[in-house]
Amino acid sequence: MEQLDLLLKTLQQKILQLIKQNQFLKKQNETLITANSENEKKLAEKEMHLRKLESQLESMKFNASMLQQTDKKTLEKRIDTYLRDIEKCLAQLNA
Repeated sequence: MEQLDLLLKTLQQKILQLIKQNQFLKKQNETLITANSENEKKLAEKEMHLRKLESQLESMKFNASMLQQTDKKTLEKRIDTYLRDIEKCLAQLNA
């Protein structure tokens, strides 16, 4: 009978220990779920910000290429003007 009581007490202690461990794991799981949710929100915000920055970068690249073409055309016009001036000067010198 004593042995049965001892086994019963041991079993009750193990059950209590498992219940406590289960409660701890449930709390830990809730904490991890909350942290995961927050991290997913942050990730979504970062991805949105990244897409916005990539879009801005593409716009800046496009603007830079347009600016370079505009600068190139302006430079070509200037050079053409200088060449015409030089040709006029040479024509006057030869006359």
